[in-house]
Amino acid sequence: MNLKSYEPARKELESALNKSEKLGLRALLAESHYLLGRDLELAGKAADATEHYQQARKILDDIQKDAKTDSIVKRSDLRPIYAHSVS
Repeated sequence: MNLKSYEPARKELESALNKSEKLGLRALLAESHYLLGRDLELAGKAADATEHYQQARKILDDIQKDAKTDSIVKRSDLRPIYAHSVS
């Protein structure tokens, strides 16, 4: 994405999103939604990006609820996603 080649990055992110969804890897699914949102935001598609940010937040909220602890969103890999995806 740093090279402003958004379309190839978007395809890879969509693939990662589909794979993580099929495998039930919710943290990876949240990260995929977040990164897809960043890609769309950087490509000037803020409205589309918002949907992915909201999905990432919902997934993290569900993980946190299931774990019955707020330590999930304190993880170094999930903290930036949660912070950026706050409604």
